[in-house]
Amino acid sequence: MKNSTYTLKGFKSDFVSGESSPEADALLIQRLMDFGLFPGIEFQIVKTIPLSKVTVIQFYQTLLALNEQEFQCLKFS
Repeated sequence: MKNSTYTLKGFKSDFVSGESSPEADALLIQRLMDFGLFPGIEFQIVKTIPLSKVTVIQFYQTLLALNEQEFQCLKFS
């Protein structure tokens, strides 16, 4: 999975979250979009940190560390 280029297809609406309410899910998706993640953007997985369940992705000149819940929200190929 590491060092490959992926295209963000969108956001999953049925991802597993600790607070499984539509408002919490919409808030998380909005936060990811505020970070600059939009459908169609290409990104690379730079590093995964298994102990803390963090995935670091890079798009353009931005490095972004996503926790497990945020990363599960992404739909990509």
